[in-house]
Amino acid sequence: VGRTLSEEQVAFVETKLPQHKFTVELGSYNDLPEGVLYDSIYSIEAMIHSTDIHATLKAWADHLHPDHGSIVVIDDFLMPGANKDTQEMQLFAKGWMANSFYTVRQLHSIARRYGLEMVESRDLLAPYRIIELNYRNKVPTMDPDNDLKTHQGWMGSKWRHKLTVEGKIAYNLVVFQKQTATKLSILESLESAASSSVGPPKN
Repeated sequence: VGRTLSEEQVAFVETKLPQHKFTVELGSYNDLPEGVLYDSIYSIEAMIHSTDIHATLKAWADHLHPDHGSIVVIDDFLMPGANKDTQEMQLFAKGWMANSFYTVRQLHSIARRYGLEMVESRDLLAPYRIIELNYRNKVPTMDPDNDLKTHQGWMGSKWRHKLTVEGKIAYNLVVFQKQTATKLSILESLESAASSSVGPPKN
């Protein structure tokens, strides 16, 4: 079952595709059917467009099977150390509609508020050795502002290309699973113990 805000996409899936078992519903991924639990929820280059990442992750966590459910996200992430506030990052975010743009660690921190624990994070670009094989180990100079095409989506993709090649944007597969109340209490106890033990030794 897929969800989309586009009536055109619904019509395409229902009338243009070869015979399939896939169904698509018109609606937001923040507003899932009441009382329905899913074995898996996946988002491919969609989560980054969420205008409220807290509402999104809470909705997904609330509708995930508590015992064996998984959330799989494939998307762009801010690389650790990269500055999200630079002009080029802002141009990327505007063109790509990157409303929820975080490092993997930041996303994990938010997800844990809703009972989700990250069980895997995989760099999907590393095996392709893009700089080595495509650019002979030299990061190319790119200037999207000089491109003749200037519509929003195109410019977003050009800034995305530049920042990815420069190592400022990562492309990862991230998997979350819902934690039981027992597991969460153990994690919270360990964190509490760790934080209370920080500091100079007491006499």
